[in-house]
Amino acid sequence: MGHDTTAFRKEDDEVAYLRRSAFDERNEQIYELLDCKDCHAGVSGDGSLKEFTRDDIAAAIVKAVSDEKYNRELEFLTDCMINMEDGKIMIHFW
Repeated sequence: MGHDTTAFRKEDDEVAYLRRSAFDERNEQIYELLDCKDCHAGVSGDGSLKEFTRDDIAAAIVKAVSDEKYNRELEFLTDCMINMEDGKIMIHFW
């Protein structure tokens, strides 16, 4: 059980990955940063696949740099920003 968050440029083109265990008290952080708490399903993600724009990821990065507790999320978001195609990235919340 856990929160596996994977970013894709295109189908089967994974560019970033973040895992938090189901019992990690920080497992909600990526959902908070991306304003998608509806994708959090308790012990894991809800299985949804969402598209985020460059502006969405930039806003999440601004929030993440404000606190050291977001180091892993910041690395994930930075990888998303670097690997975006056409200003968009798909993120799957497992």
